[in-house]
Amino acid sequence: MAISHRGHCARCYTDNSAFVYVAGVARPENSQMVERTLFFACNTCNSPRVVVGIFPHRWDPKNATGLLQNVPGIAIQKELPEPANNSAPPFTPDRIAGIFKQAVSSLENGNFDAAGAMTRKCLDIATKYVTNGDKRYENLWLKARIEQMTDDHLLTPELGVWAGIIREDGNSAVHDEVEFGKEEAQEMVDFTEVFLNYVFTIPGKIEDRAVTEKVKAQLSGLKAEVRALTEKIED
Repeated sequence: MAISHRGHCARCYTDNSAFVYVAGVARPENSQMVERTLFFACNTCNSPRVVVGIFPHRWDPKNATGLLQNVPGIAIQKELPEPANNSAPPFTPDRIAGIFKQAVSSLENGNFDAAGAMTRKCLDIATKYVTNGDKRYENLWLKARIEQMTDDHLLTPELGVWAGIIREDGNSAVHDEVEFGKEEAQEMVDFTEVFLNYVFTIPGKIEDRAVTEKVKAQLSGLKAEVRALTEKIED
C-alpha cells in the first residue's frame, strides 16, 4: 500500500478528501535528501493533486504507508492546485472580512447558495460601514443605498451597476427555488472582492502612504533640528 494524502479537493469540493498516490519523480538534493514531485488522485472524483517537497533520501512513496502529512523529516514546498486563499483584501474591517471569508469557504465547499447569501450580506454591511454617520442613508434598503452611493460618487457607475446585480443575485440565492450554481457564486465572490478593494483597500493604502510621508517629514524636520543644534554646540 502506497502513501496517501488528505486535503480539500478543488474539483468536487470534498473536505479532507483522501488522495491516492499515483506516481512520482525524484531529483537528488544531496546525499541525505531528495526533492520529490508526487502525483495523487482524489479518491472521490479522481481529480489530480501534485505535491512537491524535500524528503529523506531512503524514503520511498511506493512502499510507505499512512498519510503524507505524518511522514517525519519532510518539508512540503508546494501543492497544486494551491489551497484557496479566503482572506479578505487588506484594510477590510474585521467583521466584514469574516463574512467574506465565509462566502469564499462556502464557495470552496460547494455550498453555492450560502456563498451567494454571504456575499449579499457582506455587501450590505460594507455599504452601511462606508456610509455610517450620514443620516441620508439611515433608512435606505441596500438597493437604494447603492444608488445613493453612486450618485454621491462613493461608487463608480460601473461598481454601482454590478453591486446592484450582486444584491439581486444574493436575494435569489436566499429566496428562489432555482438552484444557485458554481458560476454565479464565483462571479459574486469575485465582484465582492473587487468591491472591498475599492472601498477599503485603495483608501487604506492611500491613507497609510500619507501617514508614512507625514512621519518621514517629521523625522526629516527632527534631523534638521538635531543638525542645527549640533552645529550650534560645536560653534
